Amino acid sequence: MTRLLLLDTSCGLTSAGVVDAGGILGEVRLDLGRRQSSLLPNVVEDLLRLLDVSLQSLEGIGVVVGPGVYTGLRVGVCYAAGLAEALGVEVYPVSTLDAMAFEPPLWDGPTCAFVRAKRGFLYAAIYDDPSSGPCWGPYMVEAGDLMGRLAGSGVWLVRGPRCEELRLEGTPFRFEELRSPSIRGMIRSVEAGLSSLESPVDVRVMYLREPDFGPPSCHG
Repeated sequence: MTRLLLLDTSCGLTSAGVVDAGGILGEVRLDLGRRQSSLLPNVVEDLLRLLDVSLQSLEGIGVVVGPGVYTGLRVGVCYAAGLAEALGVEVYPVSTLDAMAFEPPLWDGPTCAFVRAKRGFLYAAIYDDPSSGPCWGPYMVEAGDLMGRLAGSGVWLVRGPRCEELRLEGTPFRFEELRSPSIRGMIRSVEAGLSSLESPVDVRVMYLREPDFGPPSCHG
């Protein structure tokens, strides 16, 4: 892997990491609240200074483009695109759900990753194998409908932040809970080829709609 700066502002927290062929050189995850837009450049500058890595040595920028919190996504995507254009490098747009789907430990079965969309609804995608991308979605779907269709399926759930109304404790579902996509998940998404290099001017925040049909059982 070439040397990349990876950024995530999709779910309220701010994550930045620098990676190269040797793995993760360093990373930081902060809760900047409403100061995310003004402080993100400082977070990146401080991380690069700590790692003794120059901006000019970066060969690309990866950024989570959604789904997630629109304001945060816009902050991250605009900053990544602007920095990439200034450096003359391209951008890896990473799906929030793709990065999350790589999180379950030692799991090789089907996975469903989701984050809150609006009250009663989720942004969700289902994966037979995360490295192959979603076999269903990503879509915005009613939470009760998704859970009902996945009941008894053996799917491992990856629950994102702000999903408190969807209680999984005490249910048969196995699940992992994340506050935001990790740098590790972003790396695995890029390495799997789920993120294609784009010109900075072409990078966009991901918008999702409701599906025309209910979630299928991808795994039988």
